[in-house]
Amino acid sequence: MSGSDSSSDNLFALVEAQQKIQDRYTDIKRLASGNFSLVFRSLDLQSGNTVALKVFHPFQQEKYRWESFQRESSILELLKGKEGIIELVSPIGKFVQVLEVEAPFKVKIPVDFHYYAVELADHDVEEVIEAGNTNTEEKLLMFRQMCKSVQRIHATRIVHRDLKPGNFLIMSDGTIRLSDFGTARIIGDSTEPLLEDYAGLPPGDIRYTAPEIISSLHDGAPSFAFKGDFFSLGAILFELFTGAVLGNQLFDLKFQEDLLQHMAVIPRERRQEAFDGFIAQMADARPLPNIAAYAPTARRCVLPIVNDLFKQMASLDYRKRTGNFEYVFLKIEQALLVLRNEDKLKAWREKRELYRKNLELKRKRLRDGCSLTCVERKL
Repeated sequence: MSGSDSSSDNLFALVEAQQKIQDRYTDIKRLASGNFSLVFRSLDLQSGNTVALKVFHPFQQEKYRWESFQRESSILELLKGKEGIIELVSPIGKFVQVLEVEAPFKVKIPVDFHYYAVELADHDVEEVIEAGNTNTEEKLLMFRQMCKSVQRIHATRIVHRDLKPGNFLIMSDGTIRLSDFGTARIIGDSTEPLLEDYAGLPPGDIRYTAPEIISSLHDGAPSFAFKGDFFSLGAILFELFTGAVLGNQLFDLKFQEDLLQHMAVIPRERRQEAFDGFIAQMADARPLPNIAAYAPTARRCVLPIVNDLFKQMASLDYRKRTGNFEYVFLKIEQALLVLRNEDKLKAWREKRELYRKNLELKRKRLRDGCSLTCVERKL
């Protein structure tokens, strides 16, 4: 989302006015702004590459936002060098710029800007979905890359908790990188949660968030977030093949608000019991849609496999949802095998049908010939 208000414009201008940051980053141009950060493109004099600078909004007052910003940098340091993860170029640094304010008279205020640098992407999966010009094989290969990225962070006991198409970045060479680790968490270490209780404030984009995460079961048992990531991936698979956001098909805003408010008043230690008491009924009342019903442009031969995989990954009831990446990759390979051999299979079927017709014609000729011979003998 581009910054448009005057305060954001002023902050963008202050950063862009920097001739050089830390004697390393220059030629700074705005890219976008989010809820608590400003994003710029910049030339890294050390490597010669163009990178993305993520700058924390200096007037953001929420402690949670600042801690998310810090956590993202620290987790990217832990994941540095891992395939499929956006590469941290430099950890958190700081520069100071002076802001002139006229209220009621002109004063100069020094402003601290904290930032870190990451690889610069060309675009993201959300833009690819919106463009709608990828073929079936490309969709499957993209989804496999996304799952591989999440598998790698899960192997290090890191959960993302905000998986969505816009957080999978596509680089200039076509590879996909997982990004935006502000809501991520390392499971099993001594790291404290960013919020003491997430009740009513689930991490991530609620349109891609599993019901048990919306219900804050992860407050009592953080490992719930692993299967929560699987739900988000299932939602992304659905969107890749339909162009529709799964969350919008399943829940309206009022239902989500009611669920949030209902679970928020339940004590943490009783939430799972309460959730388990109604989730099966809720899942039955809100069946997952079929991908084929959305008139996808994908080849129909793979739709049954993809539809089955989506429903296994995005089951509303976490107890029925797969949490096995090997199963996911097996289904993707199955779909690719069917797709790549569809033309061969079609040619084989046509050849078999031609053989059947020729054989039937030959038999007919033999029968006709036999009948003629019998007539001649009688004569």
